[in-house]
Amino acid sequence: ATDRVRQHRCNGARRHLCGGTELGAIVLRHDRRQACDGYSAVNFGQAKGRTYSRVLIYPNGPLTLFLRTADPSRITSPAKYYVAFTRARQSVAFVMAGACAWPGHHVYESPD
Repeated sequence: ATDRVRQHRCNGARRHLCGGTELGAIVLRHDRRQACDGYSAVNFGQAKGRTYSRVLIYPNGPLTLFLRTADPSRITSPAKYYVAFTRARQSVAFVMAGACAWPGHHVYESPD
């Protein structure tokens, strides 16, 4: 299923999210401890069994490390992340600053 996931990175997330939410994207997070720039978010577990056109994921610490290193040992709860990654029918975007180690990912940056 991970080959269906398109990885994205965004610096200055607020502008990108405004565009994303206008497209009907849902914001997902691991749990309520993860800040989402003031946007309403659904926890990964709450999204189980649901499908959305577009998903924006605010990664927690372990997921951020995984995206930066492509090291699967960084993932502490594989089933929870699998749920989050497979909720989207069209696209998945990760909102984070810094480099992404995944080959072939698209980078979207805020102009501000």
